[in-house]
Amino acid sequence: MHRSILAALVLAVLLTPLDGRSTAAAPPLKAAGRIAFSVDSGIASMNPDGSGGWGGRVLLPGDTQPAWSPDGTMLAVATRWQGNEGIRLDNPDGSTIRMLTTTPGDGSPAWSPDGTKLAFVDNGKLLVVNADGSGRRELPTSTGYVNASPSWSPDGAKIAFSAYGDSGSDIFALDLASGAQAAVLAGQTNDSWPAWSPDGTDIAFSGDQNGSTAGREPIGSPAAWASMC
Repeated sequence: MHRSILAALVLAVLLTPLDGRSTAAAPPLKAAGRIAFSVDSGIASMNPDGSGGWGGRVLLPGDTQPAWSPDGTMLAVATRWQGNEGIRLDNPDGSTIRMLTTTPGDGSPAWSPDGTKLAFVDNGKLLVVNADGSGRRELPTSTGYVNASPSWSPDGAKIAFSAYGDSGSDIFALDLASGAQAAVLAGQTNDSWPAWSPDGTDIAFSGDQNGSTAGREPIGSPAAWASMC
């Protein structure tokens, strides 16, 4: 009995670091409400109250289009500097995790709601890739235009995106399961940068229809989703 207790104590001592610190892995950094934004052809980040900023001091030239992962542990950015081109994943403090893609022209990263995939564009084509960099594939679109600014629906079933043509830009949405595509806003001149409402019933966008610079479209309207019903 005494020998067992002594052996356990010796083992505990051997497994304890000399400086007394725990050997448990440190929890991943999280954004915790931080804001990331583009500035001077680079990116920057700060807390909502303006504290804890980086970017002015650690300016990353050539980086743009930042997008937080749903759990706040990673920041995806489109990069064009230091010989790297593609989409890079960073920690919330701005340090690099790894390159996600290395194809020139990759940009506009958008995380799926579950954080397992990212949609992005490559020279006008809409693509998706797994968060570990595997499974890169082009999504079937039939706009005939240059596609940009993808945005996932809250349930992860659809991706809305802008399509730029000779007469302006329209907003389309792609159903990932069926491959069906619908025009959410078409022929309204310059509508772009779609963003889904949290409940998935509306899409906010930037545009100049009716003289306005922003708008909102009910995504459930029969005209928008006739081909998907």
